[in-house]
Amino acid sequence: MISDYLAQIDEHVNFLHATRKPPFNVHFHLHQGCEIFFLIRGDVNYIVEKTVYPIQYGDLIITNEHEIHKP
Repeated sequence: MISDYLAQIDEHVNFLHATRKPPFNVHFHLHQGCEIFFLIRGDVNYIVEKTVYPIQYGDLIITNEHEIHKP
């Protein structure tokens, strides 16, 4: 029963561990579903819609499928 549930989650969850070093350029984008961004190194300005969030190590950003965003 649990393994069936986990298999369904795996179909809908994408994972990316990005190790880019500044300067890097990510364009504004949207997703089907939410994005969870957890910063494990450095300082980043994360833009959601027209708001800039200065984030640092350990901060977590969650955006929904209607919010245009970029780190």
